[in-house]
Amino acid sequence: MAPRSTDKRAARRAAVFIAAAATVIAGVWALPRVSSAAAGWAKAPPVRERTVRLTGGLAVATRAAGEDAGPSQEQALPELKTSPEERAVAPQTPGTVVEPGFRFDMVGLLCDVPPAPGARLTVHLRWSEDGGRWSPWTAVDLEVRGGARGGTDGAGDVADGPDRAAGGPGAFTEPVWVGSARYVEVRAEASGRRSDPALLRGVRLMFLNTSGDATVSDQLVSALRSTVATIAGIGAAPAAMAMTEKPAIVTRAEWGADESLRRHAPEYAPVKMAFVHHTVNANSYTRAQAPGLVRGIYYYDVKGLEWSDLGYNFLIDRYGTIYEGRYGGMTKGVIGAQVLGFNTGSTGIAMIGNFVSATPPAAMMSALKKLLAWKLDVHHIEPQATARLECRYTRKYTEGEIVAFPVIAGHRAANWTACPGDGLYRLLPGVRTAVGGMGLPKIYDYRVDLLDLSPNGDGVQESTRVRFRISETAGWTVAILDGDGTERRRFSGSGQTVDLRWDGRDDSGTVVGDGPYRVVAHAEVAGAQARAATATVDVDTVPPAPAVVAVTPAVFSPNGDGYGDRARLRFTLSEPSAARVRVVDGEGVVLGVVSAWRTGPAGERSVFWDGRIAPAAATMDAPEGKVLLAIEAKDAAGNRATRTASAYIDRTLGYLRTRPETVSPNGDGVQDQTSVGFRLTRRATVALSVESGEEVVRDLGRATYAAGALTVIWDGLLTDGSRAPSGVYRVRAAATSELGDVGATRWVKVDRYRPRLEAPAGLTVAYGKRAKVVFVARDPYSVEVRVTATVRSRTGRRLAVIDRGWVSAGVPASVFWKPPARRTYTVRLTAVDRGGNSQYAATVTKVIVR
Repeated sequence: MAPRSTDKRAARRAAVFIAAAATVIAGVWALPRVSSAAAGWAKAPPVRERTVRLTGGLAVATRAAGEDAGPSQEQALPELKTSPEERAVAPQTPGTVVEPGFRFDMVGLLCDVPPAPGARLTVHLRWSEDGGRWSPWTAVDLEVRGGARGGTDGAGDVADGPDRAAGGPGAFTEPVWVGSARYVEVRAEASGRRSDPALLRGVRLMFLNTSGDATVSDQLVSALRSTVATIAGIGAAPAAMAMTEKPAIVTRAEWGADESLRRHAPEYAPVKMAFVHHTVNANSYTRAQAPGLVRGIYYYDVKGLEWSDLGYNFLIDRYGTIYEGRYGGMTKGVIGAQVLGFNTGSTGIAMIGNFVSATPPAAMMSALKKLLAWKLDVHHIEPQATARLECRYTRKYTEGEIVAFPVIAGHRAANWTACPGDGLYRLLPGVRTAVGGMGLPKIYDYRVDLLDLSPNGDGVQESTRVRFRISETAGWTVAILDGDGTERRRFSGSGQTVDLRWDGRDDSGTVVGDGPYRVVAHAEVAGAQARAATATVDVDTVPPAPAVVAVTPAVFSPNGDGYGDRARLRFTLSEPSAARVRVVDGEGVVLGVVSAWRTGPAGERSVFWDGRIAPAAATMDAPEGKVLLAIEAKDAAGNRATRTASAYIDRTLGYLRTRPETVSPNGDGVQDQTSVGFRLTRRATVALSVESGEEVVRDLGRATYAAGALTVIWDGLLTDGSRAPSGVYRVRAAATSELGDVGATRWVKVDRYRPRLEAPAGLTVAYGKRAKVVFVARDPYSVEVRVTATVRSRTGRRLAVIDRGWVSAGVPASVFWKPPARRTYTVRLTAVDRGGNSQYAATVTKVIVR
């Protein structure tokens, strides 16, 4: 009996499975038994992704009035309460079914074209393994770009941090975890207002498989991972803790972050508080699936939303496992993309699940408290205090507004959103109390006012103030340690508040040497030590020492003629400093400001001065003669140094010009010469010459003139009487007066080249159509030429003259003309350049009209 087709398919699948297994096992066995490569391979299956575009868009059903239309955009969305039963109600109309071609466990919707402002849309999803049996419907909000993550007002434009310039979709949903599925049905529903769209355009569904079972080969690899881990001796035991206060945290490497996905380097800011979120995922995932959810959120944030990295700083699953989120260092103030407008200054912790009404498990809450107790203590923040953050952008607050938040706050405090859900939000007061009592004693609000000191006796930044609070009365010390770790100064006492000054001296009263010093605070209660607080102070008593490089030109004439109207001062600084330049007189009195304080690195800088001063309320021209420019520099420690440079102002000579600027000394009487004009403000002797390169090719004479406007003619001849060849020449004027010498130059072009036109000899045009003659002008000495076209009949009668105007040399141009009849015509093209040179002979194109 012939085998059945199902038996054949099973046999083929088994063969593929066995062959793949052999290949994979061979490759794995070749890895070192305890290698990091084997460890990473065993722990982190790759994220598989497919994005499917809905070519016809996604229809939007409108919920009838009275069917929970939802609040207006202006209402506070935290007050919107929708029960899980309401959100799981099956939509009234069928949706769109999509099968991506592989098994997936997460899906999210991306929309290139966002709905109109104020529209509130809900996306309903359900999924299936076989297309017959379907899960209940799950509803997620469509988040419009420009709002807040995790709520109905959207996200995306995070406004601060490395993601501030991110692109990405115009609207999106959070990625929804489905467990395992091959099909999804999607439907959109609007709240019933006039602004609600009838169709969502540019809709894409991003399918992710984070579990390693997308294909048959992936299933095999996933099955082998635990075996490989045993072979390599790299089981799933958590890493040893770095310090007892720090909870166990699964690092990015351990949960399988693909670091090649990251787009930008991390950015940092001092941490002042923490925002708590929920990810709006289903709560039914297993412990083994949780790392895949983290990988999926990471992939979705980077590839779908086009952020630089995972948006959250930390994530916690329902089993109490903590995961490192955004790259950059868990003890540092890494700026994430988790709260629109308030990313700078906050850290974001996401609880993996949906807590709109559900209560987070005890293990999850315990992990949250441990993580917050450690993270806030690292930054010496009091858990039950209030933090003040500047709003960078949001719809709930005004940009630039300083907003006070609880140090441990729910996301909804910052944006219009229901995040982190009522089930979690109501637990936050208890979290603050519990975290406040963990790990005592603690040092809070550690501040060192000045991080740069200059104890040199000039009264500027001579000392710095050290302040902090302790969670309870304790014995405390503040130690000043040099670069070698040697203690140079110690302060001590007992109490709950500390406020002291360090004047840059050691215990003997001697000023310490220049260099970095660590200011370390300790506190102790009954043998229990608080986490030390540290800041680095740089002691610097050496001024930055500005040095003048040059003032160019040494003599300048700021008279508004466009030549030599400003001087450039170049100077160097020996260290990073702020610098300003001012105009002073011989007594040091400030006459005007050239440039205000500007901070920059060590090295050369430049400033420009236009010769204006402001000794009183009005701005005026600086007097002629020698002027002093004072360069003042100050470093971060307040050390200052000043250096002066001399500049000379002489307005005797100005407004040098040549007319015409292009000449053609070829004896035809057209632009054979140019007049050199200039003005004098006082009696002076003026020498004029024409130069080519560094050589004087014609001396135009030297004479003494009274103040006024003057003109000298250059006839285009050289010293030997020959005509100047084509090229660019420089006319130089040098004036000597009672103030000294001042000069000016102006360029003049000699063009003796006759332009040439290139055009087709003939072309054929259909009757009723326009004739188009394409031509190119050639002239190496003129940037543009003027072209005229003359159209004549076969008998020579002139029919039209077309002034094409000035066209760029070397660039194709066209002349258009509509023939009146089916005949033969000629189009004669002639050109003249800026030097007045005419084309030798016209270029003729014969036009045949059929």
